Amino acid sequence: MKRYIFIMGCIGLFMGILNGCSPVTENIPDPDFKPDALISLGDNTISVWDLIGKGEPQSSEGGEEIHITLQYLQENALTIPAVALYNISADTLLHAPYFQVDATSGIEFGVPLEKEVKFRHLDTIWLTTIPQGVNIKHMEDVADLEYVFPYTGFEYRVEITLKNIFVRGTREALKISEVINKDNQKGIRRKVTKEFDIDLSKGNLLEVETRVVIAAKAVLFEPQTIYLFIKSLNMKLEKAVGYFPIPPLQLDSNNLKMNLDVLANLSNAFDIASPRYYLIVRNKGLGLPAEVDDLRLHATNVAGTRSVELRSYEEMAFEANTENVLRVDTFVFTPDNSNLVEFLSLPPHGNIDYNGTIRFNPNGRPAEDNVIYADGLSQVDSYIEVPMVMKGNALLYRDTLEGFDFSGKEFSAAQLTVTPTTDIPFTMSLYRLEFYDGAGNMLEKVDWNESLISGRTISRTITPEMLEKITGATYGIGIVGVSLSVDVLGIRQDAVLKLNYSLLGETKHN
Repeated sequence: MKRYIFIMGCIGLFMGILNGCSPVTENIPDPDFKPDALISLGDNTISVWDLIGKGEPQSSEGGEEIHITLQYLQENALTIPAVALYNISADTLLHAPYFQVDATSGIEFGVPLEKEVKFRHLDTIWLTTIPQGVNIKHMEDVADLEYVFPYTGFEYRVEITLKNIFVRGTREALKISEVINKDNQKGIRRKVTKEFDIDLSKGNLLEVETRVVIAAKAVLFEPQTIYLFIKSLNMKLEKAVGYFPIPPLQLDSNNLKMNLDVLANLSNAFDIASPRYYLIVRNKGLGLPAEVDDLRLHATNVAGTRSVELRSYEEMAFEANTENVLRVDTFVFTPDNSNLVEFLSLPPHGNIDYNGTIRFNPNGRPAEDNVIYADGLSQVDSYIEVPMVMKGNALLYRDTLEGFDFSGKEFSAAQLTVTPTTDIPFTMSLYRLEFYDGAGNMLEKVDWNESLISGRTISRTITPEMLEKITGATYGIGIVGVSLSVDVLGIRQDAVLKLNYSLLGETKHN
């Protein structure tokens, strides 16, 4: 039977399932002496990486094959907003003409007009802010329309029709209508916010029709010029449909954080099985087909003496997402379509640089129109999964305790205590404690063979003979056994085992 362990880490987000041991409170049996001294022998922290990376693999007869999978996710390794690809700045798309009111218009000065006098003007406004080569068929916009119509001393009506700009969601042309008379002798100045659609199927132009009607019975005493002002402000493009020949986007001077340094420590205890590296593209509102050319990820080993470029042997192409809804595409590097095994065998150290080129509309104008939404966004997540097979089914970890100082103290009796605190869901035991002098000679060993349960203190009473040897030691080694006979685990990458070693003693009194 195979057993599986998943160790999950990520940048900015933990994916692991924490199955830590629940704290257990258990009273330590009262020693049969009167303690008056407590000496700390060590307060050590052991990470899950220390256990599986530095632990010595052990095999037992009938043991099960252990699989460990390292998983890392870096969200938003690359972000491409719509405005980085295309943006229309069009605060002055519109204008209106002026009208000469004089005798040539059929007006007799100084007497009331017998009937209305009408003026009409058609204008074509070319949208010069749209770059050459871009063909927009349809736009959805929001803008403030500001207009100023002056008072002239007589009453007139203005109607401006934007013939290919329609009220949002209809085919009703957008119109501005006002009456200017003696009630507004300072003229009319207004600013209104409008949501509208622009039909550019005839080209990058706007068709504007302006009508001015001077009311009957109005009296004009001299020729006049009526200046009409209208412009768009704060125009926000919400959606554009057409063809956008966007220049290639270079991916330079970027890096990924894969946290794969740990592979250097695991290489002796594990064999890498079938790794996978995923680029997960989350696209919303960028409706252009794209492909990535010559994507290369460059990494070096910890010594900086060797480097490898990860290359795919397959094309990375993505279809257009013309709807403003999230769509996810995934490209997978495998041992079959890339040199991923060579790349991981470095193993990679530190940040991983990458470069390449994203080409939009790589085959020219597609059959289906491009669609870009103003809030469109493409984000790329980097996710790596490295399955490994352990060369054994258990581990022995040697925890070093340093800096003993028993100088000036003599004990008539003593007890060793160990208190574990952990959120690593392995079954762990303390096999024994070994004590050494400065020359590396073992002076004494204390067998335990007792489970390490978070929050529960375990103890051993020391005989006078053992105590004499222990107090001559300068350092010690705690041997921790780790059993991996579990079904499925999800472990946080920052999970740790903390061990507090102490000697509780009764000093000799002369």
